[in-house]
Amino acid sequence: MTTITRTQALDKARELYEAEFGPIPADAHVLAIHAPGRSEISGNHTDHEGGHVIAGALDVSVDGIAVANGTNTVRIADEGYPTFSIELD
Repeated sequence: MTTITRTQALDKARELYEAEFGPIPADAHVLAIHAPGRSEISGNHTDHEGGHVIAGALDVSVDGIAVANGTNTVRIADEGYPTFSIELD
């Protein structure tokens, strides 16, 4: 199994963004996110109620970038899925 680093994952997200929407302007507000995977083996939804959880780390994550576009339209691209937009008006 090939493991990619957080930097590689975010680079891939940037490449996908630029392939779909064009180059990111140098002065753009960009947010890069990395959310590591976790699985609750036992005690699902009890940790926020003060209970105990047995959790395990996973070798998957959610990685992405968001770029402000100055509109009320959110455009979403994901590898392997069609691109779509959401209007916030």
